[in-house]
Amino acid sequence: MKNPQHKRTMRYCLLDMGFNFEEACTDIDKYGPRVEIGDLADFINASQLEDEIDSLQDLPKNKHVASVDIQIEVFFYLKISTTS
Repeated sequence: MKNPQHKRTMRYCLLDMGFNFEEACTDIDKYGPRVEIGDLADFINASQLEDEIDSLQDLPKNKHVASVDIQIEVFFYLKISTTS
């Protein structure tokens, strides 16, 4: 088993890569001290992508509403422009 200094060094490396403190600490604890730093970065990236995909699940509905609103605005703009 690697010493606490190694764990701290891994955390600093992840922070330097742009990961936040919570992600770094959580994944180091989750995967253990023997995991490679590159693997930890991959695990964190995969987790972030999964969270992003989950948050985009409702996007098509929101996109549709936005496109309908834009279509209505364009319709009224064209109607006003042609009647003036």
